[in-house]
Amino acid sequence: MSQHNPRRARPWLLLAGIVAAVLFAPPPSARSSDAVEKLREALKIDAGTVRIKGAFVPDPVVVAKREKMIEASLRELDQQAISQLRSAYFLTEWSGFHLKLNLDAGAALSVESEHYVKLGKLLSDAITAAARDKDAGRRLTIALLLAEMEGGPQLLNATPKEKFTRRLTEVVCGLARDRESLAVRQAGLHALGKITPICAQAIAVFEDTLQKDDDLGPRRHAAYGLSELVVNARALERDERLKTIELVISTAVLGLKKNDDEEVRGHCLQALEESARALVDFRHTYLLDDKGKHKTVAELKAVFEAFQSAHPEFIKALGAKELKLRLASLQALDHLGQARLKILRVLQDLAPDKERGELFEEFKTPDPLAERVKGKKGEHDSNVRLVRAVAELLDPNGDVQQRRGAIVFLEMLAESAEPAAAAIARALQDPDRLVQWTAARTIRLLPATSFATQTPVTALARMVSSRDPDLSRAAVDALEAIGPPAQEAGKALGMVIANSAADNLRWDVETRVAAMKALVSIGGEGAQRTFPDLLAAMSDADARVRRKAAESLERIGRPKDHDLAERAIATLAEALRDEADTDARVTISEAILNIGRKKGL
Repeated sequence: MSQHNPRRARPWLLLAGIVAAVLFAPPPSARSSDAVEKLREALKIDAGTVRIKGAFVPDPVVVAKREKMIEASLRELDQQAISQLRSAYFLTEWSGFHLKLNLDAGAALSVESEHYVKLGKLLSDAITAAARDKDAGRRLTIALLLAEMEGGPQLLNATPKEKFTRRLTEVVCGLARDRESLAVRQAGLHALGKITPICAQAIAVFEDTLQKDDDLGPRRHAAYGLSELVVNARALERDERLKTIELVISTAVLGLKKNDDEEVRGHCLQALEESARALVDFRHTYLLDDKGKHKTVAELKAVFEAFQSAHPEFIKALGAKELKLRLASLQALDHLGQARLKILRVLQDLAPDKERGELFEEFKTPDPLAERVKGKKGEHDSNVRLVRAVAELLDPNGDVQQRRGAIVFLEMLAESAEPAAAAIARALQDPDRLVQWTAARTIRLLPATSFATQTPVTALARMVSSRDPDLSRAAVDALEAIGPPAQEAGKALGMVIANSAADNLRWDVETRVAAMKALVSIGGEGAQRTFPDLLAAMSDADARVRRKAAESLERIGRPKDHDLAERAIATLAEALRDEADTDARVTISEAILNIGRKKGL
């Protein structure tokens, strides 16, 4: 849920865009004398084929006629306004025309016709001249026009580097630096983010604006444009796309440091989110370079280091008084966490014998959700400050969306969320169901030693008997992960296993089986006390419950109470006689032998 949407049109830009659209709209096609329409008709002409000297070739007579019509149209267009040139250059018929030319030549669809090149030069020269016009109104109109042109049709195989507006990066940068007109400068900055510009040139403008512009409007537009750079970079080549992401991150961090305005900061955080989102969508291949090193890891190193530099600003935003900034920071961290998980899966495939927490160090790759800190053993990655800042947002009196975002992020961190263990345990009692559920799911991912001071067992034991099946199951799974320290939860688990709640609650088979697994994990006195519940489950109608109950009895072993042990053996023996399920019979037999063996039989 983004609080600052960089693609949301600003009112004045929307109005100006409508005006520009009217000013530059192509004339009605009914005007057959119009140069654009003449060109359209010429491009649609199919030369066909004729046989000349035994070979089939395009009809030279038709080709000559078509060439003459196109040349005449271009001569007429040379005297027309930018709107006419623009309409002519972006005619969809050019794609079909180039296709015919390339097929006739037997070549791949890659070569622009000289007519198209000439028309493009006419248009770019006219735009360049208008962008340098002394009249600010004309410069403003050109800036708005360029922003609207970013999605125009091109050749079928056109790459971003061939995009017409990209070739005008220098012109747009000039408009974005316009010192005579605030409106022109803002419109230029708006256009700069949309044209898929040459990134280094655009970043220099945005960075300069965020640091030095005295007017707030341009700084807001510069921050706004950073996200557009990332969004429009998705079609770029791999290396250039990654470089764009890296530069946007660094510039967004600079914008956060240099600006206190909520909107500027919000857009900078949004740029960080878009950068992280781009990494989530990024294809992580398994290509190796010529030295046998994993290429993806090497490529992402600079991007991850850039994200590490953003940590102080993330932490500052998480503690901001403005809710929108806190939520924007969480949103960016959420997508960064997703990207981190994706690269961790890649690294895990390359080093399956390593624990997840060792993978970044193993591949000498920065952890994007950690910062470089100095310790007794030198520099190392640490996420403690960030995790604790997120944990602060779990205050039950805070905004519910804030609490949800914080706990979801901590779950994504898994074992790396250990510094927030106490806050996560408290979140089990949050008034919001989703926060409770996610907290329980997060606990199962943390090391058992995480809860030396704040044990979550009591809260989880209460949650086991919840009427909400999702909460109940999440609590059961968390108790299984905690294991022996969860002794006091045995009674609650036994109630689920035996389906014996006082208020007639009933649990599904999967939850009851999961409760038995948790019980075995806990072991000790807590598990021993549930023997009667496990014996009751031996008469259940579902074979899966009976089988798991027998297996649990076998693994828990002989109870200390002699009478209970004898009763267990008798119950198991009776169940063995009546059991039709083969797997259950084998498990019951093993349980009888194990309990009996403990007695010395």
